[in-house]
Amino acid sequence: DLFRREGLIEEEPEKFFKRIYFAGGDEQAIRAVYNGFVDAAGIGQFVYNLLRPEERDEIIYIGESDPLPSHCVVVRKDLDKTTVTKLQDALFALNDGDHRSLLAQLYGVDGYVKVTHDDFKQVEEVARKYGFIE
Repeated sequence: DLFRREGLIEEEPEKFFKRIYFAGGDEQAIRAVYNGFVDAAGIGQFVYNLLRPEERDEIIYIGESDPLPSHCVVVRKDLDKTTVTKLQDALFALNDGDHRSLLAQLYGVDGYVKVTHDDFKQVEEVARKYGFIE
């Protein structure tokens, strides 16, 4: 979708790319690029750090998507509301105080914010557009 928005491709992606598929996750996607199975992949930026330094020299960064929440903490929908609130309070407490610096060491997390399904609406729209979800 980024390539289309930037005017790099005008036709259907399947006509430009030989194959489009979901690799199973970020690490599988970057490994597919590194191993020459695919030419490009969309990944979360932290996965780059899973490569050994000599492997990183074989990967070229070409762009990034619009910002979106990542590293989500999720719970079952039917989980007791008191437990959910306590967990949220504990995570949000890390945003301030002595432990804030620890967050940066966790995949470069800036802090925790409460999100809803609407925060991922753009991702859902792109996934539907390209047939990854119905």
